[in-house]
Amino acid sequence: MKNIDDPKNWLPLKEAAHSLRLSRHTVVRLCEERDPVTRKPYLVGWRPSPGTLLISRESLADFCRLTRQDLDFWTERKNRARQRSAGAPTRSNVR
Repeated sequence: MKNIDDPKNWLPLKEAAHSLRLSRHTVVRLCEERDPVTRKPYLVGWRPSPGTLLISRESLADFCRLTRQDLDFWTERKNRARQRSAGAPTRSNVR
């Protein structure tokens, strides 16, 4: 197993977002969301201190491989998000 403290295994959030061409907010969400097939987070994040988020280089490489192999990945992900939000209560009906 790779040493968790080895800086070569981790990228800062800003660098990971830049390499994926996504917002930092989206990268954080990818750390929280789970792939329905593997049940693992799309990206592995580590908070060594408050306000700091590092992304695993290995999970970043796996995520890039996944999105390149599955051309419908983003479309399906968007559809799942819409389905989730359609089932969620809206502000108008929440008291």
